[in-house]
Amino acid sequence: FKLLPEQVEALVEILSAAPNARLHLIPHIDANVRDALQERLGERLKKAGGDPRSQLVMHPLLPLAEFRGLAANCDLGLDSCGWSGGMSALDQLGEGLPVLSLPGASMRSRQTAALLEQLDVPELIACDLADYCARALKLIADPGACEVLRARIVANRERLYNTAPVQRAFADFLAHAP
Repeated sequence: FKLLPEQVEALVEILSAAPNARLHLIPHIDANVRDALQERLGERLKKAGGDPRSQLVMHPLLPLAEFRGLAANCDLGLDSCGWSGGMSALDQLGEGLPVLSLPGASMRSRQTAALLEQLDVPELIACDLADYCARALKLIADPGACEVLRARIVANRERLYNTAPVQRAFADFLAHAP
């Protein structure tokens, strides 16, 4: 439900342009939903010249330790567009994984971008879907750039967990809310 048709097309564009890339998805607890997405995304990818068998990996819901382990072994995370990953992104960033985000108009679509701003990695925030694809492909082609981003995320990740400023701001908001 988080993968809108526009993002499916963006994923197909990215994967077809990067034949050695592999996309790991944890789309739903229900195997039928995973299978339907695998088929739909696989058909689109195959038509675009990609290889669904080697490029798409569907996972069931993973325990947190396994999810974080998967994140630690990936090179780049792709935040869902229009419905930001939020907690997933927080867990991925906690492992140092660079996560590419495309913030939208709603607060819900800007959570990962806000985390990236806290971490001082604005190069992971795209301005539109074409920019999202271009940034993804640039990072896929340059593992060294991903490692530089990973190092900066790890160096700054304490900013995500040091909540005193957030608590003060929230308390101030509540004190002045009507």
